Amino acid sequence: MTERDYGVDCYVEIVSERNEMIGEVFLAQLKGTSVAIEWSKTEVDGKKHFTFSGVEGTTVNYWWRLPVPVFLFIADCNSRRVYFSNVRAQVRSHYDKFLAQDNFGFRIEESSELRTEIGDATCQAQYLFEKRFPEFMSEVDWFLGNWRRYNFNHDTFVDNSEFFVGDPDEVPKKYDYLLYYNRCKELGRVLGVDWDSPSLTELYQEFKAKPGFDYWRIHDLPVYDYTARENEILWKLLPLILRNERAYWKNEIPSAFMNCQAVVEHRSSDRWLFPDGKLKQLLPNITL
Repeated sequence: MTERDYGVDCYVEIVSERNEMIGEVFLAQLKGTSVAIEWSKTEVDGKKHFTFSGVEGTTVNYWWRLPVPVFLFIADCNSRRVYFSNVRAQVRSHYDKFLAQDNFGFRIEESSELRTEIGDATCQAQYLFEKRFPEFMSEVDWFLGNWRRYNFNHDTFVDNSEFFVGDPDEVPKKYDYLLYYNRCKELGRVLGVDWDSPSLTELYQEFKAKPGFDYWRIHDLPVYDYTARENEILWKLLPLILRNERAYWKNEIPSAFMNCQAVVEHRSSDRWLFPDGKLKQLLPNITL
């Protein structure tokens, strides 16, 4: 059998700006259509798209199980334009259909046109995200399982003056908070949360340099910006896990799914996390 029989036409290597091979590879399946593409727009995101239908479930299953990301490329033979779809992301978004091994339809967005600045940048970004998705999944699971314990809005943080004062007995506690801070910052970067706040160490040094510094006023540290960043991370994760990729996370990472459900269930006690109407905005089609 050839690669085409299996549903993969070629592999693509990404090169550096110096045109050097850097070991970044994804697989590609190319399909062409002579029928003019008719773009439609959804009310949810307002993006123009069309659906490429009829891909066999066995083929999608094969793509899903490959060790490197797979992209489906659709060539419009009339306009001589090529668009792409990220297979793994599409599968996660329609995981129930994937598990049923039904024929699969892939959403193709007009903005995913290759050889355009936006299209090429998006393709590369999606490839890098898919390559690191196992690490992302692990970080999400860890964050959702620990954010209540370490939350910067929580009394256990502002009460830990030893964290800044330097009590040797509190070194493990220091390490835990530093680890939490760094993991939050990295997860925020992946999710597009702008984390431009000073580090915990910088925050403490700035506070210590103020006239009349007193360890007993450690509670005055302005950690609220960290809280805002934490909230933004949660606001990104809730619709991803409870709506956009609900079946995938429920089946494959149930701990993260249940922790997201718990956030929603405790919304009445977490009013600082959900200003008026925020939760309904995040999850408009889910009964709360």
